[in-house]
Amino acid sequence: MNPNVARRLLEAEWDWLLRAQSAIDSEDLSVQSEDESVGELSAIDQHQADTGSETFEREKDFSIRGQIDRDIQAVQDAFERIEHGTYGRCETCGTPIVDERLAAVPTARFCVDHELAWELRTLSVPLPDVYLSDEGISAESVAEREATTHLEFLPTEDEPDAEVELDVSAEEAALHEVDSE
Repeated sequence: MNPNVARRLLEAEWDWLLRAQSAIDSEDLSVQSEDESVGELSAIDQHQADTGSETFEREKDFSIRGQIDRDIQAVQDAFERIEHGTYGRCETCGTPIVDERLAAVPTARFCVDHELAWELRTLSVPLPDVYLSDEGISAESVAEREATTHLEFLPTEDEPDAEVELDVSAEEAALHEVDSE
């Protein structure tokens, strides 16, 4: 991708992130205490569910602010890659990142294959060491074996132990009694 086009894309991303950061900062999250931010004179007057909702919203805003800060850092890193002449190349294998990907994600650091590997490594929950076998068995195989061992359903469990005979005449008699009333 042309460095000038990349700069324009990154500058647009930068402007958008600064506006989002400003919007979050206008809520004074870091200045106000949690009691001040709920808007009541006393936290005791407020119902527990309302306090919980306010706390959730406040924590969500902090989380959004953290993500914006990480995105701003990613834009700064991308500007540095432009300056060093490494922008648009995968940081793992060095192959060019396709222009369509850079247009969609101007801060992209990896090619699609290495991005997938990075996301799987960072976003997945690691299996406990008990699932890592020294015998060369994959963790997925061990997990599957454990799941089927503990969650198997025997076919006889769904069958009744004995035939249950219904007294149809008693049921019909009860229906007729209701109808006659």
